[in-house]
Amino acid sequence: MTDEQDDRPGLSDDERRAGAAVISAVGLCLSWWGFVSADVECTRYGQADFFSCGRVAGMALIGDCVAALAAAAVIAVTPVRASRWLPFLPQVALAAAAVAVVISLLRLTDLADVVSRVMAIAWGVVGLWLFRASNTGALIFRSTLGAVLGVTLVAWALGQALGDERPFPIGGGLFAPVYVAWALRLASRVLRSWQPPPQPRGLFWGTAIALGLVFLGGPFWIGSTFGVAVLGDPIETFTVVNQTGRPIDFYEEIRLRSYATRIAAGESKEISTLEHGAYAIGAADVSGALLFCRNVRQGDLRRMRYVINVVDDPASCR
Repeated sequence: MTDEQDDRPGLSDDERRAGAAVISAVGLCLSWWGFVSADVECTRYGQADFFSCGRVAGMALIGDCVAALAAAAVIAVTPVRASRWLPFLPQVALAAAAVAVVISLLRLTDLADVVSRVMAIAWGVVGLWLFRASNTGALIFRSTLGAVLGVTLVAWALGQALGDERPFPIGGGLFAPVYVAWALRLASRVLRSWQPPPQPRGLFWGTAIALGLVFLGGPFWIGSTFGVAVLGDPIETFTVVNQTGRPIDFYEEIRLRSYATRIAAGESKEISTLEHGAYAIGAADVSGALLFCRNVRQGDLRRMRYVINVVDDPASCR
C-alpha cells in the first residue's frame, strides 16, 4: 500500500447516510415491484398465499431485507437529538430494523400473517425515528418530506398490525417511489455540499404547505397508506354456495330484506355488493323463515377465499 493510499480520506457520515438511503430505496422499489406485478390470485388472499407465489414473493423478500438492512445503516450513522419522551429511540429503531431483517424470511412459513404484523410494527418504529431525525438530525438530513414519510410508515404499520393481514408493500402503494425521491434529494444535497438557507421559511409558508398536503394530497395518502378507495364506490364480489338442500333467498344485508337472490339447492351464485368492511348477511327459505345469519368482516371473507357456504343454522339468527 502506498503513502498516497494511506492519506486518502474515507467516506464522511453524510456520504454514508446518503449511500445507505439510496440502497434502502432500491430495496423498497424491488419489493414494491414484486407486489404491484403480482397476479390478483397472489394478492387477494393472505400473506401466506402471497409468499408462495414464486418470483414476486422472492422480489418482495429480497427487497424488504435489503431495505431494512440499509435503513439500519442510516440509523447507525445519523445522530438524533435526545428526547425526554423517547430517550432511547435511536437504539430501539436500530433494533427494530434488525428484527425486520431477521424475521422477514419467516414469511415463507405458515406463520406469515403473524410475522408480517410484527414486521409492520418494526417498520413503524423506524418511521418514528425517521420523523424525529427529519426534524432534529443533522442539517443536511432535515426534510419535510422525510417527516411525512416517517408519519406514513407509522400510520401504515398501525393499519397492518391492527387490521386485516393482507399483502401490501411497506409504507403503502406509493411509499417506495416517494422514498426514492427523498433518498435522491439527500444524495444530491451531499454531492453539491448543500447548505440550509440563511432565512428559514416563515409560519405562513409552512402553514400553506401543510394545508396543501392535507386538502390536495390527503385522499391519495389515505388510499395509498391503508389500501382503501377514497373516491368512488368499490365493489366486493364473493360466491354463495347453498348447502341447505332446499332453495334459499340470500340477503346481502339481513336487516334490509327488500332484495334477495334466489339460489336453488346445491347451486352457487356470485354476489356483488358495495365494499364496506363488514357484512350482516343472511338467508331464508322460500317461506321467509330465517335459517342462516352471519356477521362477516372483510378479513373473514379473505380467509374464506370469498366463498360463503350457507347451511341450516336457524339458531344463528336468534
